[in-house]
Amino acid sequence: MVAKESKSFFDRLIIYFWWNIWKERNRRTLRREEKTVTEITYLIKEDVQQFQQAVEVVNRIIPTS
Repeated sequence: MVAKESKSFFDRLIIYFWWNIWKERNRRTLRREEKTVTEITYLIKEDVQQFQQAVEVVNRIIPTS
């Protein structure tokens, strides 16, 4: 069985993966620009880290327990 936190992290990772693929598609289609796979991977990692930081701030302001 997968721990709830691990599943939640994996779910967010998938969402951010597809979100960045969608943004890259728009970048290539609308701006005629493209990023490398490495750059897109970095953007996904950055989005996940920013989300984790935001969750930490919210948890400090509004404790869950």
